[in-house]
Amino acid sequence: MAKAYIEDAGYSLKEAKTAFKGGLHHRAVRRAQECVEFSLKAILRLLGVEYPRQHEVSAVLEEAARRKGLPEWFLSALPEVSLISRRLAEERGPAFYGEERAFTPPRSLYREDDAEKAVTDAEKVLGLCRKLLQELGSSVGKELISGPEWFGEEGERGRRQERCGRVEPS
Repeated sequence: MAKAYIEDAGYSLKEAKTAFKGGLHHRAVRRAQECVEFSLKAILRLLGVEYPRQHEVSAVLEEAARRKGLPEWFLSALPEVSLISRRLAEERGPAFYGEERAFTPPRSLYREDDAEKAVTDAEKVLGLCRKLLQELGSSVGKELISGPEWFGEEGERGRRQERCGRVEPS
């Protein structure tokens, strides 16, 4: 799953770059956010962590990274990664729907510099996550067999469902 998520993140980044080159700045922001989301979820899958079903999972990743003892180079990049994830997650809705109450389409909300920053940030996050996946990919496989570890509010709900037999451990 982690490898598939990283591949999807790469495809989203490619779409973000295409949108940027085409002057579709709102689409570039949206696809950059998807790239970051898939990248972080790939790492959580790699670690055997069941993440909440939401678009912004950086807090779960930070907690998991501390518990799992990820490499220092990745831990030191996490504050910036989390900031990027939170910022782009906030832009996700407006980049797709615009400001509906003000009747402002998404295309009117984003400039070239907004899109350029989003794409550059997504490249950075994807690069870090790819590096971590390559570094840890073979060493964590055994952990995944034991089933997911649950974090956060959604994690507690997931544990309850699993105990009640409604969710099968993966």
